[in-house]
Amino acid sequence: MKKIILFVFSVFIMLSLSACGKSWTCDWCDKTWTGEAYYGGDYNETLCDECAYKYWDPMPYKNYKK
Repeated sequence: MKKIILFVFSVFIMLSLSACGKSWTCDWCDKTWTGEAYYGGDYNETLCDECAYKYWDPMPYKNYKK
């Protein structure tokens, strides 16, 4: 019985922690997402993956993660 309770508790903890994450809003296109965000030119802007690619192209935009 203890093993079942421990298993249920661990599954509950994993599910609750997987839902945690910072939510970002792109300053250019107003898209909201969770995951990686990128800096804009003045480092105060937050850009999504697509907008960061457009802004930093041809430089590697992955170098400008927040």
